[in-house]
Amino acid sequence: VQGLECMSGKMNENEHTDFEGQVAIVSGGAAGIGEGVVRALSQRGANVVIADKDNQAAGALVKAIGSSSVTSVEVDIAQAEQVSAAVEGVLGQFQKIDILVNCAGWNAFMNPTDYTVEYWQRVRSINLDGTWYFSQAVAVPMRERRRGKIVNFGSSAGILANPHQAPYCVAKHGIVGITRAMAVDLGSYQIN
Repeated sequence: VQGLECMSGKMNENEHTDFEGQVAIVSGGAAGIGEGVVRALSQRGANVVIADKDNQAAGALVKAIGSSSVTSVEVDIAQAEQVSAAVEGVLGQFQKIDILVNCAGWNAFMNPTDYTVEYWQRVRSINLDGTWYFSQAVAVPMRERRRGKIVNFGSSAGILANPHQAPYCVAKHGIVGITRAMAVDLGSYQIN
């Protein structure tokens, strides 16, 4: 909740956060942390679009929440074309995007000598490339409106090295870099 207050520009913990009329995309929103973000934003009045590869789980969450303000779109965030199409669809429906929350992620524990090229690319593409694809896609309409919030979920693996998680650590270190670089490049457009 404190993070949501920061997204709305309110830093006082005692203030009620109001996202009424705002449009949010939550990648990986069908389960886990993403589901929690979807529920919190929808409870505070936002129109929320769950962007997830698991269309069945996303649909079940939309049904469970039971509000017309929560919808879903099936998208593999590792595919730039699917991300672009999802963002265009949201813009077509709502004419704007106020908030992007990048929650999608995947990891498996493996001895570094057992990594394959396919494994390395899968971990990187889901955890790093997908965040970049979504951030870049929403940055264009946000820059035109001169406002927006992009929240990228990282991990302690983005600061420390964890055993048997080299590709994940690399990807999460990259999340820190993307977030810092985009803040520098987009801050003057009131995109945080």
